[in-house]
Amino acid sequence: MAKPSLTVLAAMFALAALVSAASAQSPPAQDFVGLPPDPKPIALPPDPVPIGLPPDPQWIKQPTREAAPSTPQPIVQSPDNRLNDTLPPPHVVEIPLPSSFPAEAIWGSTGRDASGHIWVGVSTRGYGPSAHLLEYAPDTGKIRDRGDVVSELKHAGIWREGEEQSKIHTKIFQAEDGYLYFASFDEEGESVSQAIKPKWGGHLWRLKPNSDHWEHLRAVPEGMIALAGYGNWVYALGYWDHVLYQYDTKKQTWRSLTVGSVRGHVSRNIVVDLHGHVYLPRTREWRPGEAAGHSMELFSAELVEFDTGLKEVGATRLDNYIDPRAGRDSHGIIGLTSLANGSIVVSTHRGYLYRITPANSGASKIEGLGWIHPSGPSYAASLFPVDGARYLAAVATVEGAAPQWVIYDLRTQQGRARPLPIKVQDPLLYGTSTRDDSGRFYVVGWQKNLPRGHKPVMLQIDIRN
Repeated sequence: MAKPSLTVLAAMFALAALVSAASAQSPPAQDFVGLPPDPKPIALPPDPVPIGLPPDPQWIKQPTREAAPSTPQPIVQSPDNRLNDTLPPPHVVEIPLPSSFPAEAIWGSTGRDASGHIWVGVSTRGYGPSAHLLEYAPDTGKIRDRGDVVSELKHAGIWREGEEQSKIHTKIFQAEDGYLYFASFDEEGESVSQAIKPKWGGHLWRLKPNSDHWEHLRAVPEGMIALAGYGNWVYALGYWDHVLYQYDTKKQTWRSLTVGSVRGHVSRNIVVDLHGHVYLPRTREWRPGEAAGHSMELFSAELVEFDTGLKEVGATRLDNYIDPRAGRDSHGIIGLTSLANGSIVVSTHRGYLYRITPANSGASKIEGLGWIHPSGPSYAASLFPVDGARYLAAVATVEGAAPQWVIYDLRTQQGRARPLPIKVQDPLLYGTSTRDDSGRFYVVGWQKNLPRGHKPVMLQIDIRN
């Protein structure tokens, strides 16, 4: 995304402060009638009979009409109040990726299906090339290219002359209808300072794992950067201003809501609980008198909960959300994982943990847990459940140092770090909460590609005894 000048930013911030002071509430949700720039909306096929849901997140039993795939057994259990010092070091394997297109990175775009296959969205370099969707079979080690965005737009008959879609940035979620849901977008022509959206906007897609082609759901004017879901509810987040989209796979209906965000800030993830409620950050400028007590934070942030009717249920202030060095480029919620009791743990750009405990009525309980890394702030873009209850695992980076493997004890609220044994050069590793049926974790990102540029990296991490 293009970086604005300081002069333009200053003017933009002053205007944003006046606007945001007027209201901190999100406007009412709007039902969809159809969005530009989709020139030829396509009717969706009848809803198929739901199949068993994938176990991702692994530790929550989701409602299905058929039995869900078996959940991997816990890896580590420790009866005492200390971190398990006998935990074996992680064994890391780099998974070779195709080189048939100009791939640059996997920006945290991962997911899995009911068969245990791992899916990743691979973004490409510059303008012109098209993002690809890959399917990895852990049992055979084989990777299959499942198509690219521009080719699928042309197959659907809705490609516009010159249209580009270089990024698949969202998580890949399998809903109860058996489809994998994800989104694509492009960055050409976008501007933070002028709040200009990408020239070609974004597209929402779905794919049956055994299908040869994707199904186009909707074209939207925003860049679609995050996606999450539960059961029949699918949510996607677009920028700027944190525009939330909701799709009901049963009724095949859409709703949208502008949640609000200032200074061009964009969270890289959103969260959905077992009730279908969605959680995402809402940011605003500090009101008069507020900023004095928050000198390290450039603007105010809170985690907002919406029910399936997109009605606001609750909002909780988020401390340690913004990295003062990154400013608007703070990535918001970066890591997330679900536990056996239905609660969800998320990490902010600064490596601070929050736990969301859904309620049967009213607002969920949201509590701060502290830093995941023993030394304090870190970039922890990956969170995984180790035993589904007490221990979390993460890949974290402290001030540009080599990535570390962290085990965090939810009971004592303490983490322990050790080097992550990898051989890739200068990696930048991004968020994923995906694991396979054998309990192995998947971390993605990019690495240096000498003599110049970058290429995507996909790592498989195994900590089983």
